[in-house]
Amino acid sequence: MLGARPADASRATLRVECAGVPSGPGAADPSLGEDESYQLDVAPEGARLQAATVAGALHGLATFAQLVVPGAEGFHVPAIHIEDRPASPGAA
Repeated sequence: MLGARPADASRATLRVECAGVPSGPGAADPSLGEDESYQLDVAPEGARLQAATVAGALHGLATFAQLVVPGAEGFHVPAIHIEDRPASPGAA
């Protein structure tokens, strides 16, 4: 899948950065109009998922999981850049 590979492919990581860490009662529950956007970048060195909220991070993780494919030496994810957001609030 990836033409160039890190020196040790087993050390490639997925880093998840979520700006909107919930706090207080009910804060983890999604709400109408919440920013569910995310950006996913996969490169030979690893992958990075950035989201404004937990809901966005979960959508990004679901996308990442769909990209994983088996290969001769383990599992692989193609190099890719994705920026995604619901078409309208509450449409996710």
